[in-house]
Amino acid sequence: MTIEKDYKILIVDDAKDTQLLLEFDLTSAGYQVACCDGGEQALQTLAEQEIDLILLDMYMPGLSGLETLKKIKSTSDTEMLPVIMLSASNDEDEILLP
Repeated sequence: MTIEKDYKILIVDDAKDTQLLLEFDLTSAGYQVACCDGGEQALQTLAEQEIDLILLDMYMPGLSGLETLKKIKSTSDTEMLPVIMLSASNDEDEILLP
């Protein structure tokens, strides 16, 4: 499969092994990838780079994934940016958003 556009995906996760796995798979599929360890770094990256999709961990120290999501969606530059939330939790009540 050939990707016609150079889509850039931002991976935001405090677990380095998750970052590496996602980065390997997405790069192998032809996507450009940037990685961040937390929410503050992700917001800085969004201010500096054009990103097409964010994979965002829900549970991170410091600025949580949900807090980061609120900040992303509160700015006109990034409010329409697609975000996929990631969680290692098995508890449906924890991971379903209202």
